[in-house]
Amino acid sequence: MHKLNDKTIGVILAIFSSFGLEFGFLAAVGVVSSKYVWGGRVTDRNQLVMFELATLVVNCLILWVIAMRVGFLKARLSAKFIRYILIFLMLVMILNTLGNIAAQTTVEKLFAIPTLISAIGFYILASRKSY
Repeated sequence: MHKLNDKTIGVILAIFSSFGLEFGFLAAVGVVSSKYVWGGRVTDRNQLVMFELATLVVNCLILWVIAMRVGFLKARLSAKFIRYILIFLMLVMILNTLGNIAAQTTVEKLFAIPTLISAIGFYILASRKSY
């Protein structure tokens, strides 16, 4: 069986994170209904914008860390610290997966698939010593 290399995993994670950025932006500006984000439980527009701003920051962090980890950017952080961030992101994605499973809409429940794949990808990148 062919093992995925770190750059391939990084690209997959970057695609998922970029999709999260786009979806969050569309929710914040009202193109996507708020019932499809945050478990469908956010009803206040200001709260939705603040939550999506947090999502923006997290997804930018994810993209930055992935780019350093797989060599697309020069690492500005130590390999050990990047590993800790990847482990933290894995845990966040596990919690996100559980939240998606508990969501009120089928659309958001389906997001459990990419968040689980992301958690696995972060685990693999954190566990490999290839940089």
